[in-house]
Amino acid sequence: MIRKNADKPATLLCIINPAAGRRRWLTLTMHRLTAYAEQHNITLQIEYTRHRGDGGRIIQSYREGKDAVVVLGGDGTVREVVEGMIDNPLPILIIPHGTANVLSKELFIPQDPVKALSLWRTGRIKHIDLGMINEHPFVLMVSSGIDALTVHSVYKAEKKFFGKFAYVLAVLRTLTRRKPPLTTLEIYDDDLQKVVVSGYQVIISNGKYYAGRIVINPTASLNSGYLHVMVYKQPGIGALITMMFNVLSGQSQHLKDLHQYKAKQVVIKTRRRRFLQFDGDRLDEKGGTVQVLASRLPVVVQ
Repeated sequence: MIRKNADKPATLLCIINPAAGRRRWLTLTMHRLTAYAEQHNITLQIEYTRHRGDGGRIIQSYREGKDAVVVLGGDGTVREVVEGMIDNPLPILIIPHGTANVLSKELFIPQDPVKALSLWRTGRIKHIDLGMINEHPFVLMVSSGIDALTVHSVYKAEKKFFGKFAYVLAVLRTLTRRKPPLTTLEIYDDDLQKVVVSGYQVIISNGKYYAGRIVINPTASLNSGYLHVMVYKQPGIGALITMMFNVLSGQSQHLKDLHQYKAKQVVIKTRRRRFLQFDGDRLDEKGGTVQVLASRLPVVVQ
C-alpha cells in the first residue's frame, strides 16, 4: 500500500536497543536521525530498552497517538516490539542495528539509518506474514539444534565486544559441551494432513534468509502464507558440522539427508526444555505449536 500525504506531520515512537551495537555509532546516528526528523515534520519519541522484554512493554505504554513505531535494533528487538502489539500492530519501520539484521535484508531496507528513516516519506506499507510459537510471535524463524544450542550459549559480554564473532565462540563451546537433541515434528499442510518427521537440526522459517544473506530456502517468502520447514536427520557432531558448513556456504540444497516441507502448522516435540531459539533469542519452552498468521504485520519498505 502506497502511503499518501507523505509530508504530513507524523509522530513516531522510536524504540532503541542501546546494547545492540557500539555506543559511539549510536550517538552519531541519533544526531543524524533527529536532524532529519526536524527537517521533515517528524516527531520522534525516543525510548530505550534496558532489559529483555522491554520492547514489548514500551510499545504497550507509549503507542497511543503514534503513526508508526521505529525500531533501531536487531531482529530480537523487532520481535519483542511485535509481541507487545500483536493484536493490533502499528506499521514498523526498521533501522538496522545490532548483531543480526536478517529481517532488514529480507525487506531490502537501506542499511544507512537516515535512508531507512526516510522510507516513512518515500516508501510504502507492506503486510508480511508472522509466525507464532505458542503465544509468542516471530518474524524470521524458530529452530532446534546446534544453532539453538549456540544461542543459549552466547554470553552477553561476548556479543557486546565481539559482535557476530561471539556466535563463532559459542558454536565452538557448544560442540565441545553439548549434543543436539532429537526433535520430532508433526507437520500439517493445507488439508491438515499430517507428516511426522524427526531430526537433529530443525529450522522453521518465515523467509528465505538465514544468518544474514544466506539462502536456506529459495522458494520461501514473507508473503507466502506458509511456514518453510527444514529437517536434517543425520546424528553426530561430525554430520552436524558438515550440515552447518553447507548451510552457511549456501549449499544446503545438496545435502541428501536434508528434507524440506511447506506447512500451515507444525508441532515441535523435544525431550527437554531450553533447546529452541526464535529470531536469535533463546526460547525457554520444551516445544509447542507453530502457526503462520498471513499478512499480519505492516512494515515500511521501499
